Amino acid sequence: MSKRLITLLFIISYSSAFAGGFEGLYDDGKWNFIKEKKGFKIYSREMPGSDILGFKVEGNIDAPIIDVMATLRDVQLATEWQPDLKEKVTIKEIGDDEAVTYSRVDMPWPLDDRDYVIHNKLLVHKEKKLLYVISKSTDIKGWEKGRRAVRAHIGYSNIGLRPIANNKTYVEWTLFGEPNGNIPNWIVNFYQQSFPIGFFKAVSERANSKKIPVLPGLKKKLTELNSVLKKDKKRATASK
Repeated sequence: MSKRLITLLFIISYSSAFAGGFEGLYDDGKWNFIKEKKGFKIYSREMPGSDILGFKVEGNIDAPIIDVMATLRDVQLATEWQPDLKEKVTIKEIGDDEAVTYSRVDMPWPLDDRDYVIHNKLLVHKEKKLLYVISKSTDIKGWEKGRRAVRAHIGYSNIGLRPIANNKTYVEWTLFGEPNGNIPNWIVNFYQQSFPIGFFKAVSERANSKKIPVLPGLKKKLTELNSVLKKDKKRATASK
């Protein structure tokens, strides 16, 4: 149960609606520190109108940012490393840095599967100096929810990355999702605060073991991020 719930929560948060649209981030800094686990800091916050908490996890993983991003962007092979992900396909390829996808997660009996149609996009945030994977729910004709599948209420998800060395990447994930159905809120809250750590470990292992071709549009976003980082470093050096 716990493993599949973790997968469900990942899909909800990673595929969730992006509050404020693609040009803004749902993060006003009002996070309460909970604990540090396996090198990651975990925070939470209350969400208006919900008994489910929002969570933030940050830390470093031992993998180059270019391979981490290529792993996250790859749809075709996602089921090879994401546990219990039954299906993931691209509905509409808008560009190398933007696509609409469908995902379905296998849930244990007696729970129904969950499925999602989501609009995904990459965004370089100059002030935060992070490359974000952001997503939001969308409706596509012909891709209604499957038989005996529950479509979750979508909150928000921002996965931010920044290179800190050749083979090390800073990762940050803010998330909120309500899976709906008959999963108690306390179970959702319990697993939401720790499952991103396991996910980041899986991403790191995948990025180091399976080299995915890097799309030109993704390379462009990484170049944009590196330009932001170089300008910031130059400003910091000049101010000394």
